[in-house]
Amino acid sequence: MTTPQVAAMETLPETSTLVRICGDEYHLTSELDTSALRRVAAYVDQKMRETAGRSGRSNKTELAVLAAMDIATELLKSQQAKGQMIQKACESIDLLRHLVEERRSLLSLTSEWTQRQPELAPKKRQLLLPQVKRF
Repeated sequence: MTTPQVAAMETLPETSTLVRICGDEYHLTSELDTSALRRVAAYVDQKMRETAGRSGRSNKTELAVLAAMDIATELLKSQQAKGQMIQKACESIDLLRHLVEERRSLLSLTSEWTQRQPELAPKKRQLLLPQVKRF
């Protein structure tokens, strides 16, 4: 039985591309376009070469594992940073919603105050007039 996810993957057009990683050529088939697949391969090649330079190792299997660990670490850090950015964005959205509600409330109060001005003006004058004592 094929799940919808597997069926969707099977229907994606695949591209076969020749890439070179750490001196070896690989024919890779992927749903990525050729340009994207080459960028991925170049990144893996770069990471393996950096790992070789840093560790002094030359065994390609060991280099591949160490490079994969570096790439996985980068991915996890990126995912954590993304999660923090999403959290901050959600907090900002909540704050904006609160500010919009406050603005609506202030506009409503301003409108009510403006409408009641004719009614309140005489009372205001009475309050502002000095009180004269009658004898």
